[in-house]
Amino acid sequence: MLTLAACSVRRVYNGDGNSNYSLTACTSDMSGTLVPINKAITDIKMNDSIFWMATVQGCTGRYSLTYAGGTLNFTSGGPSVFTKTYTTSGSQMESVLVSSLDANNNVIKTYTLQSANFTVAQPAACTVTASATNISGTVDSLGQMPQPVSFGFTVASTSSVSLNRVLKSNVALASSALNVSLPDAAALSHSLQVSLQTPGSNTLTFEVKDSAGNLGTCSSTVTITPVAMSAPSILSFSANPTALSVGNSVELTALVNGNVTSVEIDGVAATLTGSTAKRTVSPSNSGTITSTAKATGPGGSTTSTVTYKVAPGCALRLPATTPTTLPGTFNASVDIVGTFSGAYIVGYGIESVVIFGGAGFTNKSVPIKLFSAPTTLSLYVYGSNNVGSRCDAQIANGPLPTIILQGAGTDSTIQVTAGSGYTVGWNASGATACALTRNGTNVANGTVTTYTVLNATADTTYVVSCTNAYGTSQRTLNVDVVGGWFQANKQNCPTFCQSKSLNNILSPDSARCASGEVRPNSARGILTFPYGTWGEDGYTASSSSSGNYCYGVGQNPDHDDSDYTVGCFCGP
Repeated sequence: MLTLAACSVRRVYNGDGNSNYSLTACTSDMSGTLVPINKAITDIKMNDSIFWMATVQGCTGRYSLTYAGGTLNFTSGGPSVFTKTYTTSGSQMESVLVSSLDANNNVIKTYTLQSANFTVAQPAACTVTASATNISGTVDSLGQMPQPVSFGFTVASTSSVSLNRVLKSNVALASSALNVSLPDAAALSHSLQVSLQTPGSNTLTFEVKDSAGNLGTCSSTVTITPVAMSAPSILSFSANPTALSVGNSVELTALVNGNVTSVEIDGVAATLTGSTAKRTVSPSNSGTITSTAKATGPGGSTTSTVTYKVAPGCALRLPATTPTTLPGTFNASVDIVGTFSGAYIVGYGIESVVIFGGAGFTNKSVPIKLFSAPTTLSLYVYGSNNVGSRCDAQIANGPLPTIILQGAGTDSTIQVTAGSGYTVGWNASGATACALTRNGTNVANGTVTTYTVLNATADTTYVVSCTNAYGTSQRTLNVDVVGGWFQANKQNCPTFCQSKSLNNILSPDSARCASGEVRPNSARGILTFPYGTWGEDGYTASSSSSGNYCYGVGQNPDHDDSDYTVGCFCGP
């Protein structure tokens, strides 16, 4: 701020009531300053809005300030403050012209008011050019793009300074969304990739930085034309079999094509393997069934239907014996599963039976009039769709096979000592086939044969079954395996019995082993005593093995020769 010399002034009042100052004498020039008040002089950048403050002093109270935006008149009795908005551009010094006016607005004196020098940085100038401005994008049923589209674009400097980095972007770049180093910092043009996932008009806007550190933005518009994604197709939908009865299963198969995410059959997720979707169902009622397959993908859903027929299920059971005096009557047991329209029982030698339709039933007794035998009966059941089921049963009206088992014509039980062998034999007459089972497993076939076991280790049940045109006869033989004495010189009895797939158990007189001093009555005539004897026969005292020796309770384990084990009692 410059100091001004004193001026002599007088006040003049205008008719409008405003006071004016007129110049009477002036010996000193005007002075003042011009400074920005919203930014420091060193921080001014391109396109900034700057508020300037002009301070002036002079010889008159009326002033005129001329600047780039126009002229401003004002009145002041001393230092005056003037502010204005101005947009800077480039390297410059801000300057305004100050004029001192008399009462008649005549210019008395002028003064140029200037700011300090400052430099405004030029922005990084660039352009964005896409490889295509109209691109097709596939959209799903909701109008959204499941997959983005990618294409090339070029960002180029429009000044002589090269670009070296993309700082910000409103789109997804192939490498990163922000702060992407351009491939060649010295180049003026760079080719990159961009991804878009929004149909319609897309503006690509980038903020870039050049090699001098200046920032700039540039943009371009690309339009993505939506193309509807096709729904998946169902090439075929089939049922196998196409006709079945209640209680059986049908396999439903759909062959699909296109972009498929899931397949449902009758509202339940099917197993999708490649392009084939399958589901197996078991219908619970009869009728014509329509199944629907639905293939779903991003482009929507497609359905297809298939029909198959389900007949009522059935079962026919006949008694073991039927009348021997003909004609005669017997009762058959009938099951029908599912709703049916009608059923009947037919067969050679019987009077046909009609069963009226309705709901299914279980174990219904149906009388059958028999004229001749043997014969086969057939139960036919029909559903509302005219698809039927058939069940057969054989009448046996005649003599069943006769089986002679182990020399007796009735079931029997035999007792066998563990470790010994035995033979099961039978002879059947009037049979077409026979089979022997051992504990439920078939072991022999034939109407006349034998089955031999060399080492009895466990109780066993044998059943001989023989059949002919009239039915099946059975005979059962139970083999009970009991414990027995085995010569076992100098043996440990648990180990010895285990080697024979048996256990060391108590004999009838509570002995597990025998020696020259432990001679159970149950071992008489079976065991020999090669190591001598001592004491009386019949002593057991709950004997058990001790290594190769056998001792009873309370017996002195002195390892005499007569204490050596000579026998073990083994059983199942």
